[in-house]
Amino acid sequence: MPIAALEDTPSVSAAWLQAIRFLKVQPRRKCYNLAYVVTNPATMTTDDEATIRSFDLFAKGAGRHPVTTIANTIFPISCYRNRDASRVYDGYVSDIYPRVKTAWGNYIERMLRRRDVRGEVMVGANGTPVNPLKSLTEKLKRRMEGSTGTTTHYELPVSDEVFEISTYDPVRDARYHRGGPCLSHLSFKLDAAGSLRLTAFYRSHFYLERALGNLVGLARLQGFVGNEAGCAVGPLTLIASEACLESSLGTAKAVDVRAFLTSLGL
Repeated sequence: MPIAALEDTPSVSAAWLQAIRFLKVQPRRKCYNLAYVVTNPATMTTDDEATIRSFDLFAKGAGRHPVTTIANTIFPISCYRNRDASRVYDGYVSDIYPRVKTAWGNYIERMLRRRDVRGEVMVGANGTPVNPLKSLTEKLKRRMEGSTGTTTHYELPVSDEVFEISTYDPVRDARYHRGGPCLSHLSFKLDAAGSLRLTAFYRSHFYLERALGNLVGLARLQGFVGNEAGCAVGPLTLIASEACLESSLGTAKAVDVRAFLTSLGL
């Protein structure tokens, strides 16, 4: 199976449940090149909320992080409660990140600061820290304000912070054989209708442990960029070069994992 392309789903929880259902019956409960689309990531449904509550109860018993903690590594929603982008662009790095950073950091910090091979924050020509997410959002906003009806691509990798954001650094992250950043690249695009599409690429994705929180975080990030740039939010596409169900994790027993999947109708 060169590409495991699943059906489009309307919400993040529906996408997560569909992927788990698919992975559950695959050899070794994993597959390569898993791809699917969430058509309306901006809406949090009652089903989404119920699924998140169920996962959080399971995660607590397994000694793992709840959905909000995982989502905050991609977009810390508390920093944007009052729609103040400066609290995201600068406040997170100064006030929150020092308390939550891991050995390799986290995704949102890598979107907000570009670092050199020594881990030092890179500074732009104006003397301020290089902020890929802010650069991308401001360029999108300029495009929306002066739109000529054309589509434009906005991506976040290492080479050009204005057009691309990559959360994986091949120099700094080369020592990680497992762990480290699994979300590798974020690609933002404006479609013909002026809606903001987001495609997220994972080198490896663990579905029971992290994928639901990841999807919530990506939806929040997409909503933030769309709101700041002044454009509607379009579909969210996720592609994982390797996707694993993980039949057991943390302190959870296999029987508890099976019970949790059964409670979800899986």
